[in-house]
Amino acid sequence: MVGWLVALLFAGTLLFITVTFGAQALSGTRATWKHLLWAALKELLVLFVVTPVWPLFWLLGEVYRSTVEGERTPEERGPPVVLLHGYMMNRTNWIWLGPRLARRGIGPLFGTSYFSPQSLDRSAAHLARFVDDVRAREGVEKVDIIAHSLGGVVARYYVEHLDGASKVRRVVTIATPYRGTIWAWLAFGGARSALLRHEREPGANPGGVPFFSIWSRSDNIVVPSTSSELTSDQGDNADVVFDDIGHGAMLFSPRVADAIADRLRRG
Repeated sequence: MVGWLVALLFAGTLLFITVTFGAQALSGTRATWKHLLWAALKELLVLFVVTPVWPLFWLLGEVYRSTVEGERTPEERGPPVVLLHGYMMNRTNWIWLGPRLARRGIGPLFGTSYFSPQSLDRSAAHLARFVDDVRAREGVEKVDIIAHSLGGVVARYYVEHLDGASKVRRVVTIATPYRGTIWAWLAFGGARSALLRHEREPGANPGGVPFFSIWSRSDNIVVPSTSSELTSDQGDNADVVFDDIGHGAMLFSPRVADAIADRLRRG
């Protein structure tokens, strides 16, 4: 029985990978077939890592503390960081990336889980409460936010509509579909409209808060992948673009960890 379940899981995952990466290839992405194939293989491995730990969000991913915190002066330390997951995920998504960022001196990092199928305003209200809790706990005025996928849309809504601009220093989004994705029609709940939204020119400085977008041309969920691109209305480049990483694998990439750390260390 267990063997059949494993075989069924593998077959379903393989079908998912084939269909989603095929859609990205047909969308006219600038990623080559070699990039897409390599991204698909990594995404397959990541899915087999993430799926088993998904039910453990009550136990994992709450706090990641910087391992070099004591080596920096108060002036050198950045604000605490809030980690926000994507659609149908939870804070266990950060079990790899969270500790790697902590080793790079980022943090402390605080993960939260929210009911992602709910409406965008409810998810943003959850984020607002969590940010206030972190600010009170750490005794700071502002936090940074790192958000994956739908989490980036939630963070943007919070900044623009729920006074988040006064409580957030900067936001780094990973594989966020600012202009929507063709897979939104498979989503359910109030979040579907958020994934369908097509913000024609999403700026990189809403409410005066710098946004940075890290995305990949081989993203199998954000289709077309350019939906994650920001228009740079700030002084430097708002986008970091890769060619060979899938949607979930972005959270398990040393290159992504380096890019996040670089953005959060900026003034």
